Amino acid sequence: MLKKTSFYVFKLLLGMGLIGASFLFWAEYKNISAVLIGIGLSLVGSSLFYLYTKYFQQKHPEIKKQFEIDFNDERNKIIQNRAKAKSADIIQWFIIGLAYVMLLFDYPLWLFGITVGIFLSYYLISTYFAVKYQKEM
Repeated sequence: MLKKTSFYVFKLLLGMGLIGASFLFWAEYKNISAVLIGIGLSLVGSSLFYLYTKYFQQKHPEIKKQFEIDFNDERNKIIQNRAKAKSADIIQWFIIGLAYVMLLFDYPLWLFGITVGIFLSYYLISTYFAVKYQKEM
């Protein structure tokens, strides 16, 4: 569910502050500046989305009630969990494809190692949860 409005206002102000701070680093550290702009814009965008959603739900209480029903519906939770599992399966193959592309284009070996490490960590985490849930059921 949605958090209090003050949380999203804080995120909005923090994002604007990061964007403003990025201009301090622009001359010497362009990479740091770019990271600050990216984080700031994502904070501003997500905050504006949730603030608008809260405003819209206040103006339309019937839609808010339906949203709460859908959010707590068991069937919708199952559908969302299946969608997450399927998207994770697809992403794992993109990660492996990225590793092969790195090898083909002579990227540094440590980047290839990190990519393979991410794939292996995904595989180990998914195996851990599969075993855990198997024991619970």
